[in-house]
Amino acid sequence: MNVDIKITGVNRVENKLRGLISNMPEIVDGEVVDWTRDMAKLLKRTAYPAKRPGQNYVRTGQLANRWRVVRQKSASYRILNDAVGRRGRLYAGYVVGSGNDQAWMHRGRWWIARDVINGFSGDLTRRMVRRINLYWQQ
Repeated sequence: MNVDIKITGVNRVENKLRGLISNMPEIVDGEVVDWTRDMAKLLKRTAYPAKRPGQNYVRTGQLANRWRVVRQKSASYRILNDAVGRRGRLYAGYVVGSGNDQAWMHRGRWWIARDVINGFSGDLTRRMVRRINLYWQQ
């Protein structure tokens, strides 16, 4: 008894995989930048905590309005906040930064930007998988 198995299309699969791997940043770049922009908008919409009793400081709204997306390279983006105080110093890290960046008077009152974004990392994964599947089906 002879068993013959003929496999066709292997070269096509190899070529697709090679293209997928070598072009991955370009393939998913649109999804990554869209997600990053969505996260910057989310940070802008995230509510400030209530004012402390007796607080004299007048909020300017700079923290909410200074989120921006910067492209580092294909499929690599950063969300930055360039809000500056009266002395010209960046202050977002002191308010919504993580770890030791957040100032003592904001800890426990203000949200942390990274925590807000981390809740949506699954959405980025879904978007990238969808885009990779579209590439694969071409």
